[in-house]
Amino acid sequence: MTPDPNWADVATAIAAIVAAVGVGAAFIAVLLTWRQLLEARRARLAEMTSDLSQRWDEDKLLWVRRRVSELGTNLATEMQELRAEKHEDYFKLLREPNYLEDLGVLVRHEGIEFGVIQDSFGYLLVERWNRWRPFVEWLREEAQDETFLRELRAARAGHHQPTDEAAALAVPLVTTGIRN
Repeated sequence: MTPDPNWADVATAIAAIVAAVGVGAAFIAVLLTWRQLLEARRARLAEMTSDLSQRWDEDKLLWVRRRVSELGTNLATEMQELRAEKHEDYFKLLREPNYLEDLGVLVRHEGIEFGVIQDSFGYLLVERWNRWRPFVEWLREEAQDETFLRELRAARAGHHQPTDEAAALAVPLVTTGIRN
């Protein structure tokens, strides 16, 4: 004769099996969710990189980039004159530093990783910053405001992890009035 099963032990064993299956299912669900998040992040980065690249190559920015290249070392002087005249070209030429400033804002607020910007634009950030630096420094001095184009410099320097100093100094152009 076999002894009758202890129903408390049977219920405990069944509960343990159900719990193990539940934990396993939860773990698999977490892994699948994590994978979906990573894929969504990759898709967002790909889309954003494509959008940034398309914007960089739009006719309006191409015109600005050509004009900035034509001006060469005379860029700061020309920009000062255009600004004094409130000439339409002054505002058009600001499209490039504003664009680069937007990149810095995205990096600062973790909208995009600096590595993506660096891979997409490489040396261009440094080269374009060096072209604009004399004018930006003049503009900061003229306005007595060191926050002009602060994000542009941070993006160029690779401050993908904002330091206390970078965070304290970083103010988007929208709040400084340079875009007006």
